[in-house]
Amino acid sequence: MASCKKDHLMCPICIDIIKNATILNCGHTFCQGCLAKINYNVARRCLSCPVCRAETTCTKGRSGIEGLPRNVIINSLVADYQMSLNSAKACPFHKEHEKEFFCLECKVHICVRCVVTRHLNHPMETKEDFEREIQEKIDCLMQRGQAKKEDMEKVIASAEAPKAQVASAVVNLEHRIKNAFARKSRLLKENETFLLEEIHMLQRSYNSIIDDDTMPYKQVVEDINRALTVITADDPGSLEADSLASHTMVCNDLDELLNKALAKIDAEVTGCVKEAVMNAEFHPLGDALLKLGMVKTKKN
Repeated sequence: MASCKKDHLMCPICIDIIKNATILNCGHTFCQGCLAKINYNVARRCLSCPVCRAETTCTKGRSGIEGLPRNVIINSLVADYQMSLNSAKACPFHKEHEKEFFCLECKVHICVRCVVTRHLNHPMETKEDFEREIQEKIDCLMQRGQAKKEDMEKVIASAEAPKAQVASAVVNLEHRIKNAFARKSRLLKENETFLLEEIHMLQRSYNSIIDDDTMPYKQVVEDINRALTVITADDPGSLEADSLASHTMVCNDLDELLNKALAKIDAEVTGCVKEAVMNAEFHPLGDALLKLGMVKTKKN
């Protein structure tokens, strides 16, 4: 809406925002200063419109321009437009212009005046194209990052799924050991502690292997989340210079991370450790013996 309004506020002579809008009989509006610079027919006391060549009779002043009516509506719209420009959109060198272009050489947002003054012959693109390219890169990385993260989470979930079964098996063994201990005297406490430690060592061994195998995947997920948070934190349209370089570096690091292949979890190793726990059984000894029993793993 702002760009549409601005198009209707441009002077056809200086191609800039109209100042002191003055209207001719034909309906065309120009800056008063621009009209003062064009040829004025003193003998006929008329002015030829630079757009349609229709003549407008001037009655006051030496140049006749002072007597032409002001376009109150255009002047009011210009005032409203200038007030609507905030510091983020306005060019710091030409306050009346929005930063509508991005200089690819200087990596900064510039206005149409800057194009022909400070950045002449520099490669550039429109702000909309720049924002679209950045947003497309972010969208692509987010989509790939989400897909990669989901794959990593599936691997982690698959690897950790038997933990509940292992824990349940350990709880069952622990219950049976404690029931046997209840039938014996306090002298068996040392043996009970030994047996409990043995089965928990099986669980710790299993958990240690799973944790070691899934650690790289968890780290990748954490790095992806951190990178996605960084690249989506800023408005793509505000990126320039150092912030754009930093954003690009993070995007490149994330792209490299997403292309990195991780070693697959050895299902045979984790399966053997799991089976060692799942096949463990408690065999209580006779009540006449002081030891509660022992933990054994069934042979397949």
